[in-house]
Amino acid sequence: MNTNSPPTTRVSDDGMSITFREHTLSITAWRKGLAALASEIEEDLNSLCYGERFGMTIPNDIPDDWSVTTRGYSWAKNDPNKFGIIDDRPLLHAIFDDTHLALDAGNPNSDNLLLNHVLMRKLLAQCDSLNEKLALFAFFTAGQPPRILEFLDHKWANSVRPRTIFCHSESEGKLPSLYLVIRRMKSESLTRKESFMPSKCHPVLTDLLMRYLLLVRPLEKDLIYHLMEGEERERAVQLYAEYMWMNSGKRVVGKDMYDSIRSFMVNSCGVNIGAHGYRQLCVEIGRVFLGSEAEMKAEELDALAAQMGHSARMARSRYALEVGHLPAMSSDLLLRYGRISEAWWEVTGFKPDTPPLLPLRSRQPGIDAVSQQKLLQDLLKLVTALNRKMEKSRQK
Repeated sequence: MNTNSPPTTRVSDDGMSITFREHTLSITAWRKGLAALASEIEEDLNSLCYGERFGMTIPNDIPDDWSVTTRGYSWAKNDPNKFGIIDDRPLLHAIFDDTHLALDAGNPNSDNLLLNHVLMRKLLAQCDSLNEKLALFAFFTAGQPPRILEFLDHKWANSVRPRTIFCHSESEGKLPSLYLVIRRMKSESLTRKESFMPSKCHPVLTDLLMRYLLLVRPLEKDLIYHLMEGEERERAVQLYAEYMWMNSGKRVVGKDMYDSIRSFMVNSCGVNIGAHGYRQLCVEIGRVFLGSEAEMKAEELDALAAQMGHSARMARSRYALEVGHLPAMSSDLLLRYGRISEAWWEVTGFKPDTPPLLPLRSRQPGIDAVSQQKLLQDLLKLVTALNRKMEKSRQK
């Protein structure tokens, strides 16, 4: 019985500027801001890691059983030797070897270790800044932005509840992809079942997240172990071993993420808007750039499942359960989510070897022109054929 909400969103004629209420987002500025953020993360990661990967490589096949719920399980811990890293703490050892930093502030002739806590807090602040930028980059570019509190629940290893970051090995010759999954949604209490909404990370984000988790996260755990004491230390180390978004020994809270998003939008995109307004803009961006091309929803009852007398949902949850997959996310459904994520990469400009996508209204005229030309050619052939028949009739 409620009236419709008043319209709040406008799109420019060329589709490259979208206005929500009094805030206008330039798609060009947004893409430049995201590209600059990616460069910053790369620079910060190289600075922290001395420009080294410490032997780390990403193999084509990374084992990850999505159905395992054992606490602590993760693709990053499943087979550490598979990544080729020289030891379990390569970055910490490199910092100890750096004579300019002097992490060991004790007597060089003594066997006793005296850690420089001032330097350790400085290093932890660098890690916190890198973590914040990675959170923003994942939020903006992996797919449509989720709700903030749902996004902050990301876990790279199983905790009391299962993890939300998974690794999926692609076809032969391609590097694996990471999937960020929202498992606890606003609607979960209404549907009375666990949600599972994946977004596929593009190659740049996948590489940055893997380097961060395999090289920087062990350093963060060691730093926090020596900077804290007692139960607070144990709690912080456990959080770093499971949760993705951390800051100085604590999980990032909603207010901090809201502030980070607004700061990025103001300083990098030139529009003073927060997370709520940005989610509104993203809905319109999807309409303007993807439109009907993004309509990839599965049929409620496909013919293949109907032949066996059940629905597609029942086929996924009860029949031919795939090893390494969850019943709620079979391989065919995962591919659908992967395709829509790849479409979003094209909008943000991070799809490999592909230029940023133009709005539908800019692409459509070219399509219409081709269609009109073909129609005119067909009409011309039809008119020519009719003229010939009429000429033959006159002759008779």
